[in-house]
Amino acid sequence: MELKKCKNCGVPLYLSRNYRWMEGGYILAARDPESRMVFEEADFYGFVWEELERLLGILAPEIMARTQKLALRDYMDGHILYGWRKWAIRMLPLRPFIAGVIRQSTAFGLGRFEYVDHRKGKYLVLRVRNPFHLPTIAEALREMMVSLRGTDYELAWTREDGGYAINLLSRPAGRPLPPDRENLITLRRAKTEVMGGPVPEGGRTQERCPSCGLPAGLSQLEWREEEGTVVFKPTGARYVFVTSHVFPGVVKELERLTGRDLSSLVIELSRIYHRHSLRSVRLGSRGGTYEALARYSEAAGWGKVLDQSHGPGYLEVRLANPYHVPRLLGRFAAVFERLEGQEAEVSWESEGPRLIRALFRAA
Repeated sequence: MELKKCKNCGVPLYLSRNYRWMEGGYILAARDPESRMVFEEADFYGFVWEELERLLGILAPEIMARTQKLALRDYMDGHILYGWRKWAIRMLPLRPFIAGVIRQSTAFGLGRFEYVDHRKGKYLVLRVRNPFHLPTIAEALREMMVSLRGTDYELAWTREDGGYAINLLSRPAGRPLPPDRENLITLRRAKTEVMGGPVPEGGRTQERCPSCGLPAGLSQLEWREEEGTVVFKPTGARYVFVTSHVFPGVVKELERLTGRDLSSLVIELSRIYHRHSLRSVRLGSRGGTYEALARYSEAAGWGKVLDQSHGPGYLEVRLANPYHVPRLLGRFAAVFERLEGQEAEVSWESEGPRLIRALFRAA
């Protein structure tokens, strides 16, 4: 599906119309102002789930799929299928809704989806190429159909030429399973914690595209509609635009199941991932690199750097509205280590609601 893009910066107009880039370094959905969004490296998820499964002995991908389903159901119930709309939408044709899902998936970089076939109350078949984490995508589609039609669906996918066919078969006699209450509680707590807020004094005004109003830094991303992907031009890395509370929600659920605080582990895994991805990247001076990192963090919805100081062997950052502190600290630590050539000692403290100060020193 071809996306209409801003002629000046190349970002899909779908994003500028449906999402708000706040001056506090966070992104909100216009329809759901309680949902914060972020741009993430697509490969990070596969890496972190594999490592958490290895280290914890628990199937992290299954927890991810389950939590994503809960997030989607929570959104559908609160913003799409409330009141009379729940019954009215079940009487409407499904094709326009599916077309909207395909458009959104393309804008988010989740894969290239195509409608194949559908029979009301019976089945739905979609084809996808370059899916972002196929099990999660497929489970989200099943949950969408469960919410829309009020009945359970069986899910299967098969490999086809250059992609997959996702088959959803209705089970009219089957009732959707109730959500895992404990998992839903951890997810909603994560959603509350990642929300942004007012910005204290400090920081700079974000440079924006004069045409669409989105951050100028997003022009470094390229939307490849034929592939259904979003690519960071300087490195070729794939990015996705996702709901910010799902990843920390999964971490909280893993903490509940294991009885462990996983903050330090997430910092370390995030640091390892970014340290590896930066090996072939040529960085500039300290000042230039840290300024670029601050701009990226704000444009991607990771938070707003209010002030920072740096020198040989140290970096101190004051940051408002951070998206999942351990994940963010790992990214900053990796950049610091790439510049200094040494491992970083990481410490941080909260200075108020949604405001932290972090210190990185050479070990």
